[in-house]
Amino acid sequence: MNIAPLAIVVMLAACSKPSDPQVGSSAERTAEAVGAVASAGPETAAPAPASAAPDGPVSQYTSFRHCKVIADGNSEDWSTSRCQGLGGYTLQLNYFDARESLDVMRGGKVIGEIKLWLRGGGGFNALGDAVEWRGTMQGGAFVPRALIVRNNVVRDSAQPDRSVGVLEVVDLERGCLAGSIEPQANQNQAARAIVDALPGDCFKP
Repeated sequence: MNIAPLAIVVMLAACSKPSDPQVGSSAERTAEAVGAVASAGPETAAPAPASAAPDGPVSQYTSFRHCKVIADGNSEDWSTSRCQGLGGYTLQLNYFDARESLDVMRGGKVIGEIKLWLRGGGGFNALGDAVEWRGTMQGGAFVPRALIVRNNVVRDSAQPDRSVGVLEVVDLERGCLAGSIEPQANQNQAARAIVDALPGDCFKP
């Protein structure tokens, strides 16, 4: 007498499926991962293309996690790493005494020295893992115009374990810092708006 109810339960279980936890496209998840970076330390990078309107600005991503150390001070606290770039650009990450700066290179030459540690008044800083390259598609190829990186800066020397996550906009053509967005709602969108409105004034150290 219990066979029929049992069969109904089995059929219901077979018909029901858990909802897909991967909500949204991979591009949307990538953008969310970059936007959800913790201000106090390194974040999980998500190097992948981001969607954009046809013929409009588009973002692609690389990660500092894939940099290769090309020089270091052994017992001294410094290192230089070569990092993956896009559109013919290469990045060089320079570390010294808990401070980081970024060199933009093209054709094996440095075209911009971005001294991001100065953005915190010379105190400690650390760059986030994800690098957002902002540009356009031309003839099927991605042509970057600028890059956006998260700069976790320590502004109070009495609290070296507390940092502020600032988004820095680097103009690739001029090799200079072109914008700096403090933590706020829609921080990533504000940084992209600066890129899309280039050229603007370059920041001085």
